[in-house]
Amino acid sequence: MVQVGFLSIAALVASAAAVPAKRSCDKIHVRRDWNSLNGDEKANFLGAIKCMMQKPTISINGVDQVSRFEDYTYIHQYPGYAIHWVARFLPWHRWFVYAYHQELQECGYEGAMPYWAWEQDYQDLSASNIWNADPEIGFGTYGNFDYNNVYNATVVTDGAFANHDINFPFPHKLSRNLPSSANLPWDGPGPYAQRGYNPEAMKNLTNIATYKEFSVLLESPDPLHNPSGIPGSHGAIHLSLSADMASNHGNNSSPNDPLFYMHHSNIDRIWSSWQALDEKHLYDYEGNTDFYWSTGMRSGLPASLDDPLLYGEANALGSENLKVKDVMDTTEWPLCYTYEDLEPWVFRG
Repeated sequence: MVQVGFLSIAALVASAAAVPAKRSCDKIHVRRDWNSLNGDEKANFLGAIKCMMQKPTISINGVDQVSRFEDYTYIHQYPGYAIHWVARFLPWHRWFVYAYHQELQECGYEGAMPYWAWEQDYQDLSASNIWNADPEIGFGTYGNFDYNNVYNATVVTDGAFANHDINFPFPHKLSRNLPSSANLPWDGPGPYAQRGYNPEAMKNLTNIATYKEFSVLLESPDPLHNPSGIPGSHGAIHLSLSADMASNHGNNSSPNDPLFYMHHSNIDRIWSSWQALDEKHLYDYEGNTDFYWSTGMRSGLPASLDDPLLYGEANALGSENLKVKDVMDTTEWPLCYTYEDLEPWVFRG
C-alpha cells in the first residue's frame, strides 16, 4: 500500500482504481443536464452525496476533515496554485470530478455524473432551476442572511443539505451568498460576473484556436493578465455563488459546496465541446506549469501531455501513474463518458 500524506491510494477511492494498461470502454456513460433528470434520479444522486458526507475520513493525520466528502476538499486545497492558473487546471479537475463520481457510485448512485448548464441561466442566475428547496431533490437555495452570525451569515437552510455542518478547514455551515438574490442586502458582482457566462462570453470561447488561450479564458485570467477584472466562465460562477463556492471559508475549499462538482462537470463539458470542434483540439495541450501568487507570474516548465496528475503529496484518487494524456479523451479508458449536448455551445437563446 502506497502512503500518500494523510491518505493511501488503496483506501481513498477503491472504485477509482489506478490507471491500468490500455483497454477499451465496456460502456460510454452519457452525462446529462441536471434539468433533464427526473425526481428519482435527482433523489438518488443527492442521497449518494449525503452518504459520502457520512462516510468517515481516511487517515486524518492531524487534518480536521471528518468525512469522505471533506477528504476531497482537502485534496483540492492542498496543491493550491499548482492546479489553478496553470495548464493542468482542466485535466486535473476532469479526473477530480470523475473520481468523485466513482465515490457516489460506491454510495449507490446509478447514473452518470450530471452537470449544471449555468450558461442557460445567464439572464437571472437567481431564477435558475438549480435552486430547489425540496429536501429530497433540491440542492437548496442561496443562503438565509443573518446580520448577527459572523461565521454563518448566509447559511443554506433548505434543500438536501440544509444546515449542513462543514468541519474543514474550520467549522461552519454550508453557505451561499448569491448577490442577486432577494433576501440579501446588496447587489454584489451579479452583472459584473454575468459577463463571464453570457452569450457573448460563450461565443468567444468557440472562436479560440489554441488550448492555452482557451484554458486561460475559460478558467479566468490571472490578476496580472486581467486588468479589467472580468472573470472567465469558471471564476464567474464561483464569484456569483460566493461564500463556500468562492472559498471564503478557506483557500481552495470550494468543494465543500456540492454544487462545485455540478459546476466543474459543466466546465468539463465546455472543454469537451471545444475539443469536438476540431480534431486537432483533442490532444492540444500547452501552457505553464506553475503560478506564483506573490508575483502573479505564470512560470515553470512548458506543459506536456506526459506531465503527471497528482492528488495529494504524491498520488491519490486512484491516480498512480496518471498523466495528462490519459484524460484528454473522455470516450477512452479509463474515463468512458461523454455529454448529451456536445454541440458547439454558441448560446441557444
